Amino acid sequence: DYSVLCIFHSSDQTAWIGTTEGLFVYTPKLRKLAHFDNASDQQLSNNVVMSVFEDNKKNIWVGTIDGLNKMQKNGVMKTYYFKERTGGDEIADSTTRSSAIKNMYSIINNYGGNTIRKIMQDYNGNLWIGTDMELIIFNPESGNLLIIKKI
Repeated sequence: DYSVLCIFHSSDQTAWIGTTEGLFVYTPKLRKLAHFDNASDQQLSNNVVMSVFEDNKKNIWVGTIDGLNKMQKNGVMKTYYFKERTGGDEIADSTTRSSAIKNMYSIINNYGGNTIRKIMQDYNGNLWIGTDMELIIFNPESGNLLIIKKI
């Protein structure tokens, strides 16, 4: 019952497979298949994985229907939620998660741009993130972001 939504090969030839039931990671050198989901210790923000991307620093980014995740060196995901507010935009970094509340906010559209469909990187290190509602240009080093949406 797993639907494959994306497949990505990183520079070390690891296969990253996004599904409706989480992220599967196949490491050919070890002949090992790992599974990440939102119930595991790795804390993927949502089980529906839409995109996977490797940046120029070899960081792996995982886009779900509810948040952007960065694979940390210890194997745990760090989750970013993009929130639109009156008077400016901010990024909420959730190292301590309250997923029930965040998922509820996403469902009622208080959080715009949390469905991450595509991730790319420009020459300045900015991530260009395509969502259902807008284009987000995010600098992971500074935390700055620009949200572009059609009016």
